[in-house]
Amino acid sequence: MKNDRVLLESDLDSLKLIQKGKVRDLYEIDEDKILIVQTDRVSAFDKVFPNGIANKGVFLTKISSFWFKFFNKYNTHYIDESAERYLSKSDYLKVKERCFVAKKHSPLQLESIVRGYLSGSAWKSYEQSGKINGQVYEKNLKKNQKLPKPIFTPSTKAKLGEKDINISDESLVSIFGEQLKEMISELSIKIFVQASEYAKKRGVIIADTKFEFALNESNLIIIDELFTPDSSRFWIEGQDRIHHDKQLIRDWLISIKWSDKEDLPEIEPNLSKIVINSYKKIHDLLT
Repeated sequence: MKNDRVLLESDLDSLKLIQKGKVRDLYEIDEDKILIVQTDRVSAFDKVFPNGIANKGVFLTKISSFWFKFFNKYNTHYIDESAERYLSKSDYLKVKERCFVAKKHSPLQLESIVRGYLSGSAWKSYEQSGKINGQVYEKNLKKNQKLPKPIFTPSTKAKLGEKDINISDESLVSIFGEQLKEMISELSIKIFVQASEYAKKRGVIIADTKFEFALNESNLIIIDELFTPDSSRFWIEGQDRIHHDKQLIRDWLISIKWSDKEDLPEIEPNLSKIVINSYKKIHDLLT
């Protein structure tokens, strides 16, 4: 990709900014539609780096758009990539290939995480206590081992600078009720299984991922992003468990003994190249 411009701030004049997240900027088109801009900002451990990675937002947009179309039999917020009709020429050129139009919904305050493999925070919890999200699991499971079946391990959706907190099934029921909790967990696992089967044919393992949902009357709506390297752990079939996702950045922070009491440092150029090449590889294999 020839354009190495890093988009940290979208700053569109054509539409009203209604939300600025760690990576995505949301603009209001009208009472029913929004424009979601995927910037090149990078976050880790609930903080945002001072610099970004060129074209990261492009690959996030392309991958999410692919998956939203793939799952078009379900209710999603995705409409299309027709941003040009709502923006001035200068605004459009600024966010071209980094945005899509979506239906406006209020998200449920929940990170719906599904794990097919024992990795990340689930492994740390299991290693320490034999439990994942308060649930006891069989002994002698290994790091990065495939689980007998995918598991649903939700967490709260934290504000910028705050940490997500894992929540048990009982807590989820107390917040959303039994029926909605079952709807969320069943749909999350169903989508994960279908995506994993597709990805496996393309030589990609989806170790885990997170979803966000909205509720429209009694229907769950899939929103935000979908199976991107920002929201998922990806490994390549037949290789060691080498990450092709944002875990590369988390591992780097751990390797330099960064403390979460500190601001994030600038991402080193060599790491930026490794990360964007990994995102591109996942894009090329899956789409």
